[in-house]
Amino acid sequence: MSHTMHRTLLTLTLLILQTAGLHALVPVVSLGAQPHRNATLSTPLAGGVVFEAHDDAHGFELWWTDGTLEGTKRLTDLNPGAADGVCEPGRERLFAHEDWAYFFGITGTTVDLWRTNELGEVELVQTLNTRCPDSTNLVVDGALRSATADLFVIAPASRTPGATPEAALWRVSLTSGLAEVPAFPAAGWWIAGIDTIWNGNVYVRLFNGSNRYGRLNEQTASFDIVVPSLYGAHASGSFGDRLILGGGRLYSSDGSAAGTFELTTQGTVSVGPGVVMDGIYYFPAALGGMNQELWRTDGTLPGTYVVRDFNSGFAGMAGAPMIFDGRLAFFREHYSSTSPSALYETDGTFEGTRAINLAMPSQTLYRSYGGPTGMKVVNGRMYVFASSAIPSASGSGAIWEITPASRSARQVSLVLNGDVSRFAQVNDFFLLQKPIGTGSLYSVSVQLFADGLE
Repeated sequence: MSHTMHRTLLTLTLLILQTAGLHALVPVVSLGAQPHRNATLSTPLAGGVVFEAHDDAHGFELWWTDGTLEGTKRLTDLNPGAADGVCEPGRERLFAHEDWAYFFGITGTTVDLWRTNELGEVELVQTLNTRCPDSTNLVVDGALRSATADLFVIAPASRTPGATPEAALWRVSLTSGLAEVPAFPAAGWWIAGIDTIWNGNVYVRLFNGSNRYGRLNEQTASFDIVVPSLYGAHASGSFGDRLILGGGRLYSSDGSAAGTFELTTQGTVSVGPGVVMDGIYYFPAALGGMNQELWRTDGTLPGTYVVRDFNSGFAGMAGAPMIFDGRLAFFREHYSSTSPSALYETDGTFEGTRAINLAMPSQTLYRSYGGPTGMKVVNGRMYVFASSAIPSASGSGAIWEITPASRSARQVSLVLNGDVSRFAQVNDFFLLQKPIGTGSLYSVSVQLFADGLE
């Protein structure tokens, strides 16, 4: 079948489905190409997003989409042939600055810093002479400080001429092209990862058999230790002038050792990203032997506690909360075919934390098995990928629209069968990504819902 005939049949099918009240999720990547299941779909470039995808002829390379089939294309073929040209997604490995997307590209077996634009023009930015992560857990990591147009990356460097190279923090100026190592950690320590950039400062994980959380001090060309021992240290987010840190413990920090203190005496298993509502920071965390639930903090130890512990076996919060209509919305995972994940809301109180009783026949929206927990708010309405019936283990769902005042919900897309790993938005399109090997990238225009083409 020709491409033109295929497009004609697809258009006719869409018209039929729209008159039936449900809108189709349309593939936006050509047959044979598969976006990586961990592609973030959030790196903006020239009115679209850049992402990693694979096809048999080119391996993993960078692609670009504006949310339409016609506007989706491959940008790079850095390692010609079927060999991969980019490292598989994992840590932060795609960065946008002005008209360029910066990425860790592969030529032969060597990884260096490259950039590409929407036209597919590719340039070498900095030789790093590293490689993609492998069984030795080599780190390929980066973070962009937009205010100064500096990209911080981890790559080998020698402390002294002739010394054995070690994992070091490089600072690459995207304006001048200057690349240098601003500081080395104390002897015997190396950079195990870049965590975040907050208030212009770069925070890193240091390791030498034990773990430290440090901040790059560019004035003294050294690393200030923020937390001397914090396993799995990572930032949940910022709250006023405080940084909320998780890992082996839960901390509040102003970026200095003296201004860092524990927010709870209970041990921490994991802390996820949070949001600020009415002066309180809300975040998902597994603390004190509990499964992951919604916690809150006002920056003090007494003001840090779980909003509501449902004490329901293996239940727990799935994903990050989102502010919707003056409340927080989130999914709770139940890991049970008889009591699946449901959509909840809270006003921040114990009594006000409950499942959303929607004005619809089933009363409840369930998270599709293994599917994305993402929620989008457009024009005051929430959109989620979910199911009105208990989903099967293979997963299936559709896009649902929830209005704020009435909490009514309506299904606005056709059901997409199979697992889904990402629910994103680019321009006026929602993107749903199925895992590599089982599907592709699907799109539907948000404007169709607003226009009421039913």
